[in-house]
Amino acid sequence: MLERFKKSIIHDKHGRPYFVIASDLDSEIFKRFNIEHRGHRVGYVNYHIEGDDVLYVDDFHIYDKALRPPWFFIDLFIWNLGSFPPERWRITNYQKRGLGTAMIEFLKGFAKSESLKWIEGEVKQYDFKDNPDLPDWYRRRGFTVCTDPKSAGIAKISLTL
Repeated sequence: MLERFKKSIIHDKHGRPYFVIASDLDSEIFKRFNIEHRGHRVGYVNYHIEGDDVLYVDDFHIYDKALRPPWFFIDLFIWNLGSFPPERWRITNYQKRGLGTAMIEFLKGFAKSESLKWIEGEVKQYDFKDNPDLPDWYRRRGFTVCTDPKSAGIAKISLTL
């Protein structure tokens, strides 16, 4: 069934298209979906399937600093002038564009196609440190968020499909 999801398209909240490309991590267990914009990775989801009914999200990240791909004609013009645009012109923040929400919807569709019943994961310490609103972000998208003092993360997340 993964063949159908090898290369899919999601859209941010402004309607811009992004490719979601399934890639192997040289592992029978762990898999990855890369989120790409104009040929450059702007985020990813690492996951694995637990048992027969859980898609477990191991890592989910949308980049806050990604090198924006150049536009051919603009670069050609600038190269003819003998300079390259400064890095600050080429660094783009892909967060706050709705890509995370679009990716959650994509994962729901993928999990349902695989006849899975739940999506689960953890909000880890370093994720919480970088984004303290992350547990609330998952709640707003329908996840149950439970704190678990026994786990390595701040909270466990779970979504029933």
